[in-house]
Amino acid sequence: MVTESYDRLEILDYSTTDWKIKVRVTRMWAAKSNKTSVCKRYNLILIDDDNYHIHAFVNASKWEKVKKDIKEGSIYIIATFEVYDAIARLRPVSSKMTITFTEDTIVKPVEEDDHLIPVNKFEFVTLDELSNLAYATSQG
Repeated sequence: MVTESYDRLEILDYSTTDWKIKVRVTRMWAAKSNKTSVCKRYNLILIDDDNYHIHAFVNASKWEKVKKDIKEGSIYIIATFEVYDAIARLRPVSSKMTITFTEDTIVKPVEEDDHLIPVNKFEFVTLDELSNLAYATSQG
């Protein structure tokens, strides 16, 4: 039996788009425009078996193609996507990078949950960190 290898979320950078990860979707939500009620993109929080999580963005057109396949709590193999530095005011997790799905991104559900990937992850931040995030948000 051949074991497939996946990139760890912690090592992702913007040197390539040829990444392949195995992750659980722990949260997802729509981001609507302030000016209209139209959803411009969707947000996902992904976690891997190293308990590392990352924020992912999916634009509305790509979401239409993958939304029937993505459910909170399920595990996926996701391949071919872009990685960017996280923007402080758009950073719901501590990861310094974010993932952006492209039209070439492949999302494949994993049928059997091996229970190696946590269902949730919680982080505590100090009051100073929270204050810095609030300040960055108000500036941006």
